[in-house]
Amino acid sequence: MVTLRPLLKCCKLVYLELVHHCPLSLHHADIEELASSWPGAETLLLNCEPAYLTYTQLTLKALEPYARYCPKLHTLGLYIDATIPSFSDDAPPPDGSIITDEGPVALYLSQLFPLECQIEAGEMWDDTHPIAESNAQTIEARCELWQRVGKLLPLMMSVRTQERRRVRELEEEVEDLRTRADALVGELALRKGMDVRT
Repeated sequence: MVTLRPLLKCCKLVYLELVHHCPLSLHHADIEELASSWPGAETLLLNCEPAYLTYTQLTLKALEPYARYCPKLHTLGLYIDATIPSFSDDAPPPDGSIITDEGPVALYLSQLFPLECQIEAGEMWDDTHPIAESNAQTIEARCELWQRVGKLLPLMMSVRTQERRRVRELEEEVEDLRTRADALVGELALRKGMDVRT
């Protein structure tokens, strides 16, 4: 984070792309600081394709500050570990794949992003920078899972939108019933008062 801190002064930053062979050494607090410093950001590619594939301190929780602080953001690239269910800074990442199950990841993302959000997965390396066969297989397997997340996401977002609409309708119905009940109670009280005077 020390290396990136001078960039925080660029509060009008719109586009930033960082590339390095190792994942960025960032914690969730650092991500919060980055996102809140660049509210006008539209594209942030923060070393989303490192060559070192087995570890990152960032979990899905790292996406939340960007959803909160960066309303113009349309492209975000982060290298995260989507296998840590606790989304805790203190939880050690598991050995092996960074994503192992598309369902929980899609469910989590459906709560965070708008309906038009899309997931893109795939390596952007070219032939001038060859990668080891084992790395290529790992990347291919992960990309396949992220593509499944991308296919599940619209359906889950649609279901969540329908759930929110139903909840809103139920709340309106309850409020209407409450108003009617108050009116009936008032009318009964008025009638009782009239009966006493008669």
